[in-house]
Amino acid sequence: LNAAAVAEYTVGLTLAVSREILQNDRLLEAGGWRNETNLSTSVHGKTVGVVGFGDIGSRVAAFFSGLTTDVLTYDPYVFEEDTDITGAELTELADLLERSDIVTVNAELTEETEGLIGAAELDRMKESAILVNTARGPVVSQSALIDALEADEIAGAGLDVFETEPLPRDA
Repeated sequence: LNAAAVAEYTVGLTLAVSREILQNDRLLEAGGWRNETNLSTSVHGKTVGVVGFGDIGSRVAAFFSGLTTDVLTYDPYVFEEDTDITGAELTELADLLERSDIVTVNAELTEETEGLIGAAELDRMKESAILVNTARGPVVSQSALIDALEADEIAGAGLDVFETEPLPRDA
């Protein structure tokens, strides 16, 4: 049950970031009108990279395959036939990062995955790409992600997890 909920939330967070729902809602609340809203990006026809293809990642891939996207996945412990049901293409992490418009992080936190997405990995992503992390905070280097966002090296991020949880009040 939790895996389905996290997968749904991952897709919802992806849509919220790509469609700039929060920013546009704030604009409307401040008295702006829809012709002033930011142009947002559709997920239709995009390439989605799913990092981690366990119970949650495979569900995320299945959801996105239903949204007319191309789905890539990276998981060193998965075989190609494991991805057949979702139609995801199993690939290497570097390839996934370079080709994806959207990258979702769904890998378990282990010694091997801590810091899996750092500055070098974010640098491989397209400037128009967004990153969504609903796995565990330390899988993505928070400082590297902040640097990439501030330098416009990636277009956006949706986070449900952080390196330090709960977040300090001044964060």
